[in-house]
Amino acid sequence: MYELWYNAERYDYHLYRKHPKFANVTCEFCGKKFVSKTTIEFLLHISYHKAESFICDCSLQFKSTKQKVHHMQSQHLKELVCCPKCHFMTSGSFLLDKHIKNTHLVVKSPCICEQCGLSFPDKHQQKSHMDRVHDPVLLLCPKCPRKYNKAALKVHVEQAHSKGGICNLCGAQVSYLKRHMKCMHTPNHLKKYPCSDCDKAFITPGPLRNHQMSVHLKLRPYNCRYGCEFAYNDLGNRNAHERKKHGKVFSSKGQEGIKDE
Repeated sequence: MYELWYNAERYDYHLYRKHPKFANVTCEFCGKKFVSKTTIEFLLHISYHKAESFICDCSLQFKSTKQKVHHMQSQHLKELVCCPKCHFMTSGSFLLDKHIKNTHLVVKSPCICEQCGLSFPDKHQQKSHMDRVHDPVLLLCPKCPRKYNKAALKVHVEQAHSKGGICNLCGAQVSYLKRHMKCMHTPNHLKKYPCSDCDKAFITPGPLRNHQMSVHLKLRPYNCRYGCEFAYNDLGNRNAHERKKHGKVFSSKGQEGIKDE
């Protein structure tokens, strides 16, 4: 608990996320507001602006803006501390050491889902996937006529029926404010699941897999289980197709569909 106030980097991040009213520093390039000029959010934001006009004499071709910023900072400007193993950048040694420890020093064997073959970095995420995707027991939503399994029902209630509000950063009216803040206003370098092929990053592994399959790999592994020619890059779209086209979600038990009541 006290570590948050002891470490300056975490304190700045706390102000940035929890107290946007303190944002009184304006970016000279685009006008975006920040808490102070020492926060990693501000420093990283400025480094991306600098990369737009930075000319490198190293004769390198960069696959993404993040790669260019990392090279510019690690080899030339050295205003940020850069990870030697990936494109992560920060303002000091604390977050860099934490990043290296959590990302590059921990070797884990992937956990494979026995039902669909997807791999996960740990058993917790594998169990979450099993509960959300493969639990066949459906429960009626207490607030509407839809049915979901236990894990999916919790997400549905939070997203569809929990009290939303107006985002104080962008002014958007959203039905699930907490998830909106995580997805839309957390800087990419602070999201746990970055894409290795572009600047995108995600807060959960599922959207990252879908992004890589649809944008980079162009894969559509989820075929319609009724045998028609349609295939999709995520389970939700596949299930929505089965409901719309065939009347219900396919079930392997006697090839009977689960009605979407």
